[in-house]
Amino acid sequence: MADRNLYSRCCMFQAKGLFLGLILAGSFFFITTSSALADSNQVSSCCTLGGDVTGDGRVNIEDIMYLVYYTFSGGPAPTCFDAADVTGDSTSNITDIMYIVTYVFAGGPAPVCPTFSTGGASSDALIDSALTNGTIDYETSLIYRVYALYNDSRLPAIYRGDDSGIRENNVELEISRNWNQLSVATQDLVGPYVVNPIYEGSWLNQGVAGARSLDSLWCKPWKDTCSISPDWYYIDSNNGLVRVWYNRAFMATDEAKAIAVAAAIDNAIYPKLTGLMGKVPLSDAGFINNGGNGRMDITLMPGLTDVYGYTTSIPGILSTCTNFPPLIKVDRGLTGGILLATVTHEVMHAILFAFPAGCYFEQYAWMHEATATWSEHYVYPAFNSEHEYTWLYMYQTNWPLDWNPEKGSKKAGLFKYSTYLFFFYLQQISANFIPAIWNASTSPDPLSAIESGLQSAGGTNLEERWPEFALRNWNTAPFDQYKQWDNIKEKAYEYNIDVALNGASEGRFEIEKSEVNYLTARYTHFYFVDDDISFVSFVNGQMFDVSTATSSDGVWYYKAVARPAAETKGLKIQMLYKLSGQDWALRDVTDEANVIFCRDRLDGRVEELVFIFSNSSIDRDRSIKPADRNPLLYVSNTGCWEWSGEVKVVENGCEVTTLTANVDWTTLMSPIFNLRLGPLDEFAMLQTGIPFTPSSGVFSWKVSGGCGDCVVSGSKSWPVLGPEPNLMLVYPGAFGGPYHRGIDFGDLTPGLTATASEHVVCPDDTFDNPLWIISLNSNTEAPEGKIHLSADGKQITGSYDDGSGTVTTINLTAVRE
Repeated sequence: MADRNLYSRCCMFQAKGLFLGLILAGSFFFITTSSALADSNQVSSCCTLGGDVTGDGRVNIEDIMYLVYYTFSGGPAPTCFDAADVTGDSTSNITDIMYIVTYVFAGGPAPVCPTFSTGGASSDALIDSALTNGTIDYETSLIYRVYALYNDSRLPAIYRGDDSGIRENNVELEISRNWNQLSVATQDLVGPYVVNPIYEGSWLNQGVAGARSLDSLWCKPWKDTCSISPDWYYIDSNNGLVRVWYNRAFMATDEAKAIAVAAAIDNAIYPKLTGLMGKVPLSDAGFINNGGNGRMDITLMPGLTDVYGYTTSIPGILSTCTNFPPLIKVDRGLTGGILLATVTHEVMHAILFAFPAGCYFEQYAWMHEATATWSEHYVYPAFNSEHEYTWLYMYQTNWPLDWNPEKGSKKAGLFKYSTYLFFFYLQQISANFIPAIWNASTSPDPLSAIESGLQSAGGTNLEERWPEFALRNWNTAPFDQYKQWDNIKEKAYEYNIDVALNGASEGRFEIEKSEVNYLTARYTHFYFVDDDISFVSFVNGQMFDVSTATSSDGVWYYKAVARPAAETKGLKIQMLYKLSGQDWALRDVTDEANVIFCRDRLDGRVEELVFIFSNSSIDRDRSIKPADRNPLLYVSNTGCWEWSGEVKVVENGCEVTTLTANVDWTTLMSPIFNLRLGPLDEFAMLQTGIPFTPSSGVFSWKVSGGCGDCVVSGSKSWPVLGPEPNLMLVYPGAFGGPYHRGIDFGDLTPGLTATASEHVVCPDDTFDNPLWIISLNSNTEAPEGKIHLSADGKQITGSYDDGSGTVTTINLTAVRE
């Protein structure tokens, strides 16, 4: 063999003598020789000596001859491509030959091993980028992706990325589906890999990939009927449907694994998956190199990188999109639960190819992975192998369920697995949703299949299910069903906002991350870290067009106008709130213009608020975002539960009447108050003001003086007997204008159950005048009055003379329960 190689090289050298002569004579000319086939033979970063193409530890004419033969005559690829790529341009051509010639014969600079930076991207990402920018063509990209999958040294270093954590690779499936459209040269390069490795001529049975020329292989199983290598043994499942292959070199460990896999097929995997889905994988009976019969083949194989396993098919046998007999390859290095979970995952893939969506694999690829990952839980709920991917969906709930970014992105490769959570959620309602969805996969749109499947299996839809799914992803007690169901610890990512006034009287805290794309959810978490905050108002700028407005009474407020239904279809806003000493509670606030909390009272003392914005639409163009103003919290330090102190109204005239209320004024509002009233101007005061009424304490009445010849006198005190028919309004929600931090105080009219009497003494008569109603008109209003709210929001003090002789004096202090 050595002599024959030397002869070939000698002849090659004679044939290219003119070319080398020109180079040696100094006639340097450039010829572009790079092609898809030439590039396909490139090798990976294995260089120890630049220019040492033959790998003999020297750089001399032998290397030049070898490279000329490879470049111009289809000779064998260099054993180390990077040693030949001395110019570092990721290809081997005339420039590399000239560089080495100059070094060997003209004292030029020594060749060096090229170095590349991949920036941490995966190999697929690097290859896809090169395909996108035209550096390589499609068939070359397939070749390189196979090389990356099998860690083949022919992959140029510039495309060798960080493939850690990538658990599956669909390149073999893509090749099998497109086999008949590939060139013969490409088929011959990828063929040794895509066939079942049990056959003579596969990459495992011809030694190191690329070490033997194609012509030296006596059988090519990607095109010929070949024999199974005697190095491969098998275990059959008892159900007669599956054969598990393992290699003799690893018999000490892999025979037991094959037995375990076959037993799992019989006892758990097949019964559970085919029983639920109602279909079985298609048989490969009648096709060449099918493992010897129509059983589905599962091969425990060495040589994969971080890939756990994948499902493909025999090259060239796909006659229709639904004619897909599967071939499963699993990393032999897996053990225990991970091995069985991986087999489960791949068997589910094999079953799914029997559904109508086989005609639309590209569109359903994400749902394939989501369903197959979920099946790991369905068959082996205690293994929790699927938990490996949970974090990614929880971290990116703002990505649509079918999100598919740039091909080869590491997150893209994992995200589709993480969406198993949706099917996990559906299973808790009914596992029958899953086969119903796949039976509905008759169009290229998997989202329509989901909607149809939900309706056919349970009379429900995404509008109902998606908000609940979004809530479950929050995964915090008492809404921690994920933890209860499967010990899932991750929860959806939140945008966290600390709510504090930091000495100010009021503040606004906008939810800037509230835009929701189709089938996504966003979470914003408010923490109230300042006990000075008494009044909290959520302003719903997502469902309503919110603008600042002034009412006819002069109240500045947030005016909310409901948006057209077409703009908000699919939107759901769920508010989770935690009151002091209580568990979390849930409230649907989608249609509420605003929600008010009074934190001065225990039953309104919100400590945390979470808003979940979700969009159940399957319209990929539907992204719901605020039209004008972001949703926000408006907070104030103004007391909102109870005011305690003295209110005195004195009417000065010929008679002096004094009504004093030493009482507690308590709000009439509920601790959590909502408005669905829309933009009507007359409700501005309700949106911004809080009404208070006397609730306990003592009223005192006194009259003295007289008019004309009569003298009057009288007094009485009585306890407050319940809410009185008079109100005090405080405006913590008015963010500007004359009512900003203002007070309204109307008539002081205590209700009496017993009469008071004034004693009247006149020159001609003396009598007692019973009074059933005692009322004094105070007429203190925020825009005009001199009653002041202190900067800390906890004191109301001052006096007001209405100009007619009536003076109102207020001295109240806010009370916190």
